[in-house]
Amino acid sequence: NKLYETKNLLSVALVTKVLPASTSVLIRYRVDGATAWTTIDTHSSGVFSEFSSNLPKDWNQIQFRFETTGNAEIVEFTFLYETMINIML
Repeated sequence: NKLYETKNLLSVALVTKVLPASTSVLIRYRVDGATAWTTIDTHSSGVFSEFSSNLPKDWNQIQFRFETTGNAEIVEFTFLYETMINIML
């Protein structure tokens, strides 16, 4: 039997300064050396957004990318994940 770990992303949260009109932040990720980026969602109003859908499961390494329009100013980014212990029989 062999034990190995993978991770599941549970949520991401983004805090910005107040967004002017026509300003947004696109949040993307890629996992385990993938070349393509996958969109989580877009933060386009207020100062706080939390997302818990369209998130990857069964990964080891993750990268995040933020694409801003206008003068969006990111103050904080956090993410929550769980580690899964798997047994290969």
